[in-house]
Amino acid sequence: MHASFAPDGRSFATASTEGFATIWDAETGDMRLRLAHPNVIFSTHFSPNGQFLLTACWDGMVRLWDIATGELVRIWDTGLGEISSAEFSPDRQFIVAANGGTGTKMRQPFIHIWRVNLDAVIAAYCVRNPLDLTDDERAQYGIADDAPICPPT
Repeated sequence: MHASFAPDGRSFATASTEGFATIWDAETGDMRLRLAHPNVIFSTHFSPNGQFLLTACWDGMVRLWDIATGELVRIWDTGLGEISSAEFSPDRQFIVAANGGTGTKMRQPFIHIWRVNLDAVIAAYCVRNPLDLTDDERAQYGIADDAPICPPT
């Protein structure tokens, strides 16, 4: 099992061999959110702004979850077997995934890095909420300009 704190320290996430990532209230210990996976989860890591959670899984995939909604936002597939850890870069521009090579599905260790493209995240937001982003949401997603994000309906 793996655990990681949110950047604000008010919650933490745990990974489990039963296929759940769980977000807990750090003060009370109460469960806030449970995210179901099809496989064993090896690690959890929050985005630097605390809005998203990455999970690294036995199936070779890294999943990005929206903590506010519990929705699966994006999946990155390494195609290389078990992922023991995945984490955001401090500037939220990259995700790195690694395996130590000790699992049952692969023999050689590897590291994979992706440039994070928030276009898919923003598109998913626009489907749920066709109104444009607020100033706070623009800050949350790292959008510096004030051009409309969601297309007019």
